[in-house]
Amino acid sequence: MGRRLIALLASLLLSPAGAAVEGIVTADIMPMAYRQDGKGRGMMYELVQELAPRLGFHGDIRFYPWPRAQATARSGAAMLIFPVSRTPDREKLYTWVAPLGVMRHLMLTRRDLNVSLDDHAAMGKLPVGVLRGSPHRAMLENLGYRHILEEPSNEALLRLLDQNMVAAIVSGDWVIRATLQQAGRDERQFVFGKPLASTEVYVAASLTTPEVEVLAWRQAIETARRDGVIDRLMKKYGVATP
Repeated sequence: MGRRLIALLASLLLSPAGAAVEGIVTADIMPMAYRQDGKGRGMMYELVQELAPRLGFHGDIRFYPWPRAQATARSGAAMLIFPVSRTPDREKLYTWVAPLGVMRHLMLTRRDLNVSLDDHAAMGKLPVGVLRGSPHRAMLENLGYRHILEEPSNEALLRLLDQNMVAAIVSGDWVIRATLQQAGRDERQFVFGKPLASTEVYVAASLTTPEVEVLAWRQAIETARRDGVIDRLMKKYGVATP
């Protein structure tokens, strides 16, 4: 962390805005947050873990399946959750603390299946997999897709594609590339479609989180951005933003 960020955090600890949130939740969504060898890792995980104790939160960042993480964050307590794509249907569900970057949502298929991902009239007749609790189901339904299978992880989605259970899967570009790399897969064996949408990926808070806490986190994250911390983490985890 840079000196400017540390100085801001020190000032926050001396102010009412330094009060702690009650909990922080996330899910295994590479490369933003995931567990490896029993430890939390990821671009957003490292940032939040570094900031949390300086902003008064000394508990663990909890990993849950993504639908449970979202339900927990909206349970009424003062909670933070990440990584959350800011979409119209989620707009009123959270207080949006700060964005970390822009992610493109796209379809992926195996090259040998020879399907045309950008022909939605044809693809809409085929089974397609999405992450449970993601905005991708709504994106596909808006395009007329009806055969949508949901799985609890991107690793499970990749297995569906390998087993010919789906013709394609939908994921964020950061996520699917990290999943392929983790699985030791060659990207050249796959075909990526044109982006269905692009969304900013946020650290968000429950609606009941006090404004002073939201502002404290927002200021700390924005200072980390100005200090180059976020750029360094994105580079470390191979994340590019359009």
